[in-house]
Amino acid sequence: MKFEAFRAILRDVIAEQLGSDSKPVALLFSGGTDSLVILWTLLDLEVRVVCYTFKLEQNESEDFKAAQLACKTWNTPLIEVTIPYQSTTNLLTELRQLIGWMQTDRKTAIECTWPFTYIVPRIKEEQVWCGLNADDLWGSSREMAIRYSKKPEEFQAKRLALLVDPYTAAWYYIERLFTESSPRKVLLSPYRHPRVIEYLLSFNWRELNRPKQKMPAYTAFEKEFSQAPIWRKNDNLQCGSGIREYLARLLSHQGGDGDSNIEGYGYGYSNMISLYREILRQETMGHIYTQPKLL
Repeated sequence: MKFEAFRAILRDVIAEQLGSDSKPVALLFSGGTDSLVILWTLLDLEVRVVCYTFKLEQNESEDFKAAQLACKTWNTPLIEVTIPYQSTTNLLTELRQLIGWMQTDRKTAIECTWPFTYIVPRIKEEQVWCGLNADDLWGSSREMAIRYSKKPEEFQAKRLALLVDPYTAAWYYIERLFTESSPRKVLLSPYRHPRVIEYLLSFNWRELNRPKQKMPAYTAFEKEFSQAPIWRKNDNLQCGSGIREYLARLLSHQGGDGDSNIEGYGYGYSNMISLYREILRQETMGHIYTQPKLL
């Protein structure tokens, strides 16, 4: 069966990195293909798994619903982290703190890292598994499909370039949140392992994503996918969760609400990229935080 090796490779890679004790592990869980196959592999290895998912208080995303369904179907504990709806004043303060610590104004990196300031403190397990960087290997984004679906050599080169960059998928920042937490936690993604990378790089875009997205995963775990109506196309974290729109509320913030440190934000900014750039500029000039507040 084509792609059957994917399941065996994933199992070997995860087994290799598991500790020798029988402690439970955490899994950052969206209920999407990438985290699902990690869950099923951990269960195959008879590892005790605790899944963690999140939602915005006023937006129950499809990821959140899928995570609930999967954990119910496979009888796995699920910790649901709800990020509370708050004023733009408080939100700006959080982002100032985060951006000062990250020292970047990259929109995707900021918006992907932000929810983890709420998730990290809830995790009790030392070893934390995730599916970060998976989409870089699959080439499942719209941009990758448009640019590289008919250019195998360029597709491979682009994926390699992404994977050698530690800032891709905000890995550098998210991993730091875990390693700098107290107690320290270890973040692991099998999609960053050389064996998984080598295997998936051997296929072109069409082999990986036709007739279904992420065909090696779907084929290798077809039995599990058939047990619940859970397969769906991927959506990036900040869009599917509603984070993009939630943070965009800052563009309407008018300042002058009693906090001189953030007065004036919202004036003259038509997009979040410009706003993040200004926050970073101000933080770099003297308001740098050494650690974002973990809520």
